[in-house]
Amino acid sequence: MAAARALVRDFVSLLEDYAHPDFSLRVWPTHLTQSAATVRIGSQAISDYVLLLDETGLTTISEDSRTMLLNPPPLQLPLGPRGMHNTACITATSTTQPATYLLPPFVLPRRLLLADSPIFDADSWFGLGNHVASQTEHSYGGIVLALDGEYDSAWCSQICHHDLTSSNTTSGDALFSSSHSFLMSNDPLFVILLPRLADLQAFVSVPCTLQDRGFTIFAALYAPTAVHPDRQLTYGSCVLEYIILSDPSSYLPYIRRAHGKDPDVVVALDELRFSTPGIPWIALPRRDLAYAGWMGRLSLRDYHNWHQPRVDISIITKDRPHSLSRLLDSLARARFFGDTLNVRVNMEQSADEETMKIVRDFRWPHGQIFLHHRVIHGGLLPAVVESWYPADDDTYGLLLEDDVELSPLFYAWIKMTLLHYRYSPTDDAISSMYGISLYQQKTVELHLSGRQPFSADELFSKNGFEYSSPYLSQIPCSWGAVYFPEHWRAFHAYLTLRFSQASMPIGNHVVPSIRSNRWTKSWKKYFIEMVYLRGLVMLYPNFAGYKSFSTNHLEVGAHVKQPDQERKAAFDLPLMGLEDVGLLSRAELPEWDDLPVLNLTGFMSSLEDLGRIGAGRREELARCGDEQAFGDDEQHVLRVCTE
Repeated sequence: MAAARALVRDFVSLLEDYAHPDFSLRVWPTHLTQSAATVRIGSQAISDYVLLLDETGLTTISEDSRTMLLNPPPLQLPLGPRGMHNTACITATSTTQPATYLLPPFVLPRRLLLADSPIFDADSWFGLGNHVASQTEHSYGGIVLALDGEYDSAWCSQICHHDLTSSNTTSGDALFSSSHSFLMSNDPLFVILLPRLADLQAFVSVPCTLQDRGFTIFAALYAPTAVHPDRQLTYGSCVLEYIILSDPSSYLPYIRRAHGKDPDVVVALDELRFSTPGIPWIALPRRDLAYAGWMGRLSLRDYHNWHQPRVDISIITKDRPHSLSRLLDSLARARFFGDTLNVRVNMEQSADEETMKIVRDFRWPHGQIFLHHRVIHGGLLPAVVESWYPADDDTYGLLLEDDVELSPLFYAWIKMTLLHYRYSPTDDAISSMYGISLYQQKTVELHLSGRQPFSADELFSKNGFEYSSPYLSQIPCSWGAVYFPEHWRAFHAYLTLRFSQASMPIGNHVVPSIRSNRWTKSWKKYFIEMVYLRGLVMLYPNFAGYKSFSTNHLEVGAHVKQPDQERKAAFDLPLMGLEDVGLLSRAELPEWDDLPVLNLTGFMSSLEDLGRIGAGRREELARCGDEQAFGDDEQHVLRVCTE
């Protein structure tokens, strides 16, 4: 017993300061072999995993092996540095390997050590391996973990090989003829590196949702102030296991040993300054962890494209300092999940001094700020159209007039939908969608008879679509929306030709029977023309109660002279707050072909019909001999011919 106590003391000395295990010493029953006695005692443990040791404890293995055994990843099979293929020792390599059985030290799930199991009658570790192989779908007795350059082969010459019968040898050969699918699982491997348990608790909805969707989750804490005794978090019906790493930079060798492959995605706090080339590394601020539940809805493809889109924010302002302050305050309260966004503030020539002071004093920690002031009055149309121009096809423009206010979750909606639809493998989604609205439609403005109340859910319920589904509409939004680069470039080209009047008088109507034909100073009039001719659409949110990611306060300006309360009520929407993060996290994003489609007047349609109608109108306008009016050349230049 004295020797046993000494062994326990040696073992405890290897543990981290924050680990406080309970120990009990049992006398080895004389009628059992060492292996059978160890397994029997191990079955009485109350933890999920059991570490089985021989008389040498952990003193003869490498530090990497000790770290793995004391912080095991979620396991289905025994895992350790020493194993046998029948009667041959398995030499550890940099690749995880299957084994007929393992020799101590190794760790395994306690559920494999059932009290009524025949393994207690076995007189060898081979008996345990056979039992494990019979209890699991893999037909292996264990896994020899991978090591990075510290291969210990001395143990093999010191062990006593067991005389295996031919039947057992056949069984062992059968193990190795099986697929190694458990080592190179097709399930995406999602790694979470966070310092504290509180951080993981704040973020837990994301890995739990992904785990339910088939992702393999590897969660590790590297600076915990507290841990759960069983190193598990429970979130509803989800049980999330985590390990402790003394050094977060050791995560990659650990994962390679445990899973036999590199992670597919790594999420960490932005305080970690290292990353691994070729592995998407997502660095989140601590303040955003609790509001990242929507990330659980993303696919592996979405995560691989995480760093592709870049959003530029363009603010258009003139002489409404109160409105501008409200917009900038809402921007400051928003969550950006570690992304960089540059801001450009565009001031009209007549901007007042108070407005200019607000702009000069504005600080933006998420990117660069650019200030632009006109010296010749341009009006709202050029102020909006010239406020942004894309640098490339992964740059997107968020256009904000100063009477708009934003939800703190607006960027989460942009990021989620950009990744899901813009970077999807569906060509139609790339070519047909010109932007993403933050604003929900409560009215439709384009009927010839005037504004009409609008409820997407009522329309969808009559037509058999999912309640609260986002949808596609031809109507461009000017109250908080992201515009896509190729379509914004096309719009610039379209306006250049349209205003030149070389092909068509500026007063001619392109879109028949629509109210926007009366708008003489609105950039949306001409954007409506372009999307009509091309059959393009914008994605709109649709949440109960018109909960929105932006709202318009309908204040006096270029298009509003005397706003009344009734008219303001038609446009003002409740903003989605941080407390509504669950609405966004549970939001379903239908596949592209399943999204409802609306035309310019808010009636149900289809992309095919919109394309056909636009093409028909182009043909009607094509009266220039061999020249194609409103053609689809490489520059997306739309030529208009006189009727």
